[in-house]
Amino acid sequence: MIVRKPVLPASLATVEGLAALAAEAQGAAAPLELARFSGCILPAGDLSDIVFSKVEFDHCRLTGTVFRGGSFSDVRFQNCDLSGCDFSDSGFRQCEFNGCKMVGANLSGSFFKDVRFVRCNLQYAAVQNSKLTAAALEESDLSGADLSDCKLKNLHLSGSKFYGTSFYRTPLKGLDFTTCELAGPGVTVKMNELAGAVVDSVQAAQLAALLGLIIR
Repeated sequence: MIVRKPVLPASLATVEGLAALAAEAQGAAAPLELARFSGCILPAGDLSDIVFSKVEFDHCRLTGTVFRGGSFSDVRFQNCDLSGCDFSDSGFRQCEFNGCKMVGANLSGSFFKDVRFVRCNLQYAAVQNSKLTAAALEESDLSGADLSDCKLKNLHLSGSKFYGTSFYRTPLKGLDFTTCELAGPGVTVKMNELAGAVVDSVQAAQLAALLGLIIR
């Protein structure tokens, strides 16, 4: 499966004043585009309802920042701290999160197409009621994250952790967990979510324990 990467100019101009530019974009309903933000700090800022196009965030600390209702196309977040950020009800197309800390981030109600999370810490992230199409989770930690009521299509998993991850009412048919660590997933009593999921023998034994089975 091919996940399209962000298409960014070879040399993006590094700009300052993210807060001011964001306020201008909000007020004019114009996109914030063709910019690179490096090392910026904007804790608990308000960047909601902004259209981001061909933008790179590099080593930025945006903890608790509100991106609610945003639109992201061809955007890369590189080694950023996005813990506690609110990305709810947003749209992501051809985006990449690389080496980002996203503990407790709110991604609920969002749409992801051609989006990659690589070496990201998504522990306790809220992703419920989201749709992920042609997306990838690579070497990322989603322990304690909430992926309930999600629609997953062509989602690629590689080397990621799912300890105590909630998959309530999210069909996992066809999803391959064999290169991942999977234990104690949150599912409904009948465990219908797990039907058709691809697991290895160790994972199968652990999941069987949820049904009260004893394997000799």
